[in-house]
Amino acid sequence: MTKLASLNVDAAARAVAGVGGIGRKEHPALEPGVCRNCGDDGARRRAIVPDGDHGRNDIRLCQDCADDRTAGGSRADCGGLPVERDTVTDRDDERCRGCGVREALVFGDVLHLHAVVSPAAGGHRHVHNVVALCPICHERVHGSG
Repeated sequence: MTKLASLNVDAAARAVAGVGGIGRKEHPALEPGVCRNCGDDGARRRAIVPDGDHGRNDIRLCQDCADDRTAGGSRADCGGLPVERDTVTDRDDERCRGCGVREALVFGDVLHLHAVVSPAAGGHRHVHNVVALCPICHERVHGSG
């Protein structure tokens, strides 16, 4: 291996470590017990999509945010979120967090951005509170499908 190739491999390894790994990436600033919405301690894994059966169908939320999540919100609340779509889909490995389908397999649509705790229910409008969902799972979350 040349010195330049070795430097590139080392830089790539540092970049991957900096974003928390390949695939389902966690933001490096968030510790495992920290709520993805409010940042409080005491968070635990909770399902994103009701009755979802995929291993990626969870997010860490504290009890208050988990309660707020079920207090309201509609798909309209998910529109116009001030986050970069590519940031969310890259972090979620371009897969639906509910069922795991790849974005390339979503027929006639793309992955939707979903605010786990709706802004209408007190959810923060940042990337930690937003996940990528396929249209079917997004409908299931909002009780329309």
